[in-house]
Amino acid sequence: MQPLRKIIDDAPNVIPVPEELRHRRVELILWPLDDASPKTKTRARPAFNIADVERIEIPSREERNARRYTFIDPLQR
Repeated sequence: MQPLRKIIDDAPNVIPVPEELRHRRVELILWPLDDASPKTKTRARPAFNIADVERIEIPSREERNARRYTFIDPLQR
């Protein structure tokens, strides 16, 4: 049996299968022939601004811990 190729200009909701191909193992490929691209959402701007920086300074673990555990006596103000 020869493969069946059929170009449909306006695809219906249901595509008929020939009688001789029913209840057999078949491969069905649906390939759009027009250039209509799917409508995709454009990504929205993030709620935050992304900074353009030249260098990021990351303090060492000791420097981070020193700042975290620095005790400020409220009575010494």
